[in-house]
Amino acid sequence: MKCFGAIVKSIEGLAKTKIMFSNDVQQELSIIDNLEGIEFENYIGQLVKRNGYKNVTVTKGSGDFGADIIATKNGIKYAIQCKRFSSTVSSQPIGEVLRAMNAYKCQGGIVITNNYFTKQAIQEGEISNVQLWDRDVLISMLNSMNKQQRNDVIVEESEIEEKIC
Repeated sequence: MKCFGAIVKSIEGLAKTKIMFSNDVQQELSIIDNLEGIEFENYIGQLVKRNGYKNVTVTKGSGDFGADIIATKNGIKYAIQCKRFSSTVSSQPIGEVLRAMNAYKCQGGIVITNNYFTKQAIQEGEISNVQLWDRDVLISMLNSMNKQQRNDVIVEESEIEEKIC
């Protein structure tokens, strides 16, 4: 696991990542761009939590029905698909998040990336009513966090059981 101001520990077999948000957004983006998949999912889970989402749960890696995170805001349950890519993101994750919305009985879907979306992905997101959060939204979320919200936090890898649907 790559560290980004992060300390990785194993406590009784449960991996925990200590995430420290940087006060320098450009430095933070550079760190984000180099995270591994599960690290990015845990990072985004904490970021959405710090931006007002509740009941934030990072799903298990495989068999997650296309959702990396399940979270609630303003009474709406969201399936969130995370894509840390070095190139633009196609429309494929939109289909994944739509399946996840059905599987987890969510009312909303979000695909978030550290990059940008293709024109087709943007069109399909609009048609499907799936929110597409690109690098600019990520920067906005990082900028909106105040100093206290940037305190060190622990993000645990966790699983969503099918029972919560």
